[in-house]
Amino acid sequence: ATVLGINYRKQEALPKFHNVTIELGTEVLGLKDFLTPHADPTRAWFVTDVTKIDLGTVGSHKVTLCHGKKQETVLLTIQDTTAPTVEFTTRRIEGIGYTPTPTDFVVSVSDLSETTVDFKEPFVAPDVYSDLQLTIVVTDQYGNAVEQLCTVSYTWMREEVVLEAGTQLTKEHILMDWEKDGELLDQTALDEINAAGVGTYKVSATSGESTVTCTVTVQDTQPPQLQLQDVTIYPGGA
Repeated sequence: ATVLGINYRKQEALPKFHNVTIELGTEVLGLKDFLTPHADPTRAWFVTDVTKIDLGTVGSHKVTLCHGKKQETVLLTIQDTTAPTVEFTTRRIEGIGYTPTPTDFVVSVSDLSETTVDFKEPFVAPDVYSDLQLTIVVTDQYGNAVEQLCTVSYTWMREEVVLEAGTQLTKEHILMDWEKDGELLDQTALDEINAAGVGTYKVSATSGESTVTCTVTVQDTQPPQLQLQDVTIYPGGA
């Protein structure tokens, strides 16, 4: 009997609750999350009202629980170790005067903490038409980050132009800076497209050793316009 009593006391002395660490955004926290294998769930309950703990804020909280007649206090830690979910624009086509900001490459950000968007390296503006690669970093307030390599294609001409039939194609439609680079484009090619009407065409222009081609689509999506006039018809009239 004495041996059984000693074993029982040792069993009762074993911790019945343990510290708990959860991720920010956890919606449900229950008694079972705190129980050790030595606990009897039917004899355990919360002393601390955990429903008043904000699970949406990073931090630590002391939580007191009771098992039979014995109270224990453990630590609840709420942490954020999840990087933001980000949708990026990985390529932009811009004129030589374009100065990007980091947010130009971010479509949307989802995170439970506040976030910042930055360049990984300082931006240096190019002085020639070329592809410039930039690493965009989105970081939440707890240091979780996601990176994306993005490209700015500095060019003098757009890759695609869509016009409605009847609209005259001009250098301003095709060139990023038509006043600066107007001489790169042959007006004759534009005149031929304007005369041809609906269809898909290619226009190319060369600067230095680089040639860029723009696809021009002329489409007719507008219904006919009707002009009605009032007409009065009399019985027996011709």
